[in-house]
Amino acid sequence: MIDKALSDKLAALAGRIEARIAELKARGDFADVHAAAFADIDAKRTALEARMESLVATGNAGGAAALELARDVDALVDGFESAVFSIDAKAVRGA
Repeated sequence: MIDKALSDKLAALAGRIEARIAELKARGDFADVHAAAFADIDAKRTALEARMESLVATGNAGGAAALELARDVDALVDGFESAVFSIDAKAVRGA
């Protein structure tokens, strides 16, 4: 079953995306490539939220569908964290 923790994870990701964009802009490090990467991650997050809402609305929020959704959310969070790590590493190297 899709639980509140999964919904909270998606909401937290939205906040982290916004916070990272604001931080990069404040540092003057926000480039078009960052905008595109964050827009892609946020679009995927929005699609996962819609999929979750659809599963709940249709009563299919359990079993394999919930497991697949949870895995997709985890993969998206991991992708976000990898992107942030890469951005930070480049900033440290001065690239």
